[in-house]
Amino acid sequence: MVEGSAQIVKGRDAIARVAYLTSAKYGCITVEFLAANATKRIRPRWAFGIAQEDFTGSATRWVFD
Repeated sequence: MVEGSAQIVKGRDAIARVAYLTSAKYGCITVEFLAANATKRIRPRWAFGIAQEDFTGSATRWVFD
């Protein structure tokens, strides 16, 4: 879980970078697809995570400046 502020990214260079990084992991994601579907930048304030295999003992929280 992540809490923070989000804004829509409109810069073509930033969207192209997201497309490149996403495609490297998940396959073909185009700049056009991301531009048409409101790519967002999230600046987290905090995040919380747990490991499925250790649900009760793995809770971790991160706080960002």
